[in-house]
Amino acid sequence: FAPNTIGIPYGKNKSMEIIKQLFDLGILFEHITDLKEIGQTYKNISQIEASYRDIKTPINIFLDDSINTSFLICQLNFRGSIKDKYTKELRDGITRVKSHIIDGKYSHLNAKEDASKVACITSLIRDNRLNIDIKGLKLDKKYIAKIKNINLPDEFNILNKLKVVSPESFHLWAIATKAI
Repeated sequence: FAPNTIGIPYGKNKSMEIIKQLFDLGILFEHITDLKEIGQTYKNISQIEASYRDIKTPINIFLDDSINTSFLICQLNFRGSIKDKYTKELRDGITRVKSHIIDGKYSHLNAKEDASKVACITSLIRDNRLNIDIKGLKLDKKYIAKIKNINLPDEFNILNKLKVVSPESFHLWAIATKAI
């Protein structure tokens, strides 16, 4: 899930496939037991994908691509959100992927939740924070009130709106951006 680098690329009429990757990663997130293994697997697969495309770029560029794409999805429909050819393609993919999901339901909120999971995991890999407790990635409902006092760094400020619409997504972004 890095459409500017090693993932299914933008601009190839594959918006549904880009979002299907996001959907699949959202499901896989729920089954993570070992972040170190995930980090090593990501590094191995990204090297293979990069070699197929003759890309000689550090892995952090691929991870940043995933984080930036996740950011674009999470800020969709918020006042002041980025509106460009990429967000248009991502919106199209969110609409189109519904026909490839068993119950046919996948909303912008579902995409934001999955994108938050991807942003969190890729940030942890990029920053080599792989010793974090997996259970700590899940927002304990008793701490929802506490997140009201947390703000994301300026470049992610628009995502503070997730506190209301998806506290769990906000919590993952707070971990990703080291706000908590």
